[in-house]
Parts: sequence; C-alpha cells; structure tokens
Amino acid sequence: MGLDIETLLALPVEQIVTLFSPGGSLDPGKCIVVAELLYEHGEIKELKAEEETAYHARIRALCLLLEVSGRESLERIPDSDRYLRRIEALGEALSAYPPVLAVQEKLIFHHERQGDFSRAEDVLFELVDAGYQDIIAPGIELYQRLLAKDDDELEKGKLPRDEVEDGLSQLRRQ
Repeated sequence: MGLDIETLLALPVEQIVTLFSPGGSLDPGKCIVVAELLYEHGEIKELKAEEETAYHARIRALCLLLEVSGRESLERIPDSDRYLRRIEALGEALSAYPPVLAVQEKLIFHHERQGDFSRAEDVLFELVDAGYQDIIAPGIELYQRLLAKDDDELEKGKLPRDEVEDGLSQLRRQ
C-alpha cells in the first residue's frame, strides 16, 4: 500500500480513506487489507501489554471496515461474512472503552444497513444514556427511516413498529 504501520497509526482515518479513494471512489480491497493489518497489529500489541497502541490500531481497523460497509454493497466483497464478523469482534473488544461518537454513529448505520435494527437502537441508546446529546438528531433520523419500513421488515430486524415509535418519542423528549 506504500504506507508503514506507524504512518497508518498516525494519519487520520479520513486521510487514509482519501488515499484509498482515487477519483473519489473508495477501493474496498485496500481498506480491508489495511484494516486486517491494523487488527493484527492490535492483537500483537495487546499480547505485548501495549494497550494504548492496541486500542488505536483496533479503532482504526473498525473505522476502515465501517467505511467499506457504509459505501459498498457487501455482496460485491469476497468473503464479506468474515469482515462482518470482524466488525462485530472489534465492536465487542472496543466496548470496554469510552465510546467514540463518530465511530458509534457509523456502527449504528452499519447495523441499520445489515437489517439489525435492534442492535442499531442499542448502540444509539448507549450513547444517549452516556450523555451524548449530539446523537439525538441522527437518532431521530434513524427512527424516521425505520418508520418508513413495513412491519415485516421491522420484525425481521427485531424492532417492532411500537418499539420504533416509543424510541422516537423518547428521543424527541430529550
């Protein structure tokens, strides 16, 4: 990729994404390869008890995978199930740390795109309960998108219409 691990850890994620978006179109393969490299680097650093470096490597890996998930149809990505599992594993590993709003917003959108509306709502209300007021407007937008779906799709996403309406009401009261 032309970048060493120290550079990948130092550059803002947005800049890495820009580097992998020649002509404005994201190269998902490069993002996934770099995300895997960062994930593995994080694993090694954890084994060496270098928690801060492990955390930064993992959060960057998760951000890159969420960028791919948010921009690309996963059907176009070979072995996409592996990367979906990696997103879940990284989300769980990072749940022990204070949430990063920008990452959690992408995670909400990821869960929504995957049809896991209940998980999207869980992440949303974890942020609301933690006092992140900036998530309320995007949360209301999420519920409005969910209300446009039919009842069967909401049930499949484990978030029935009455729960969507209740969640929206709670956010509006905030």
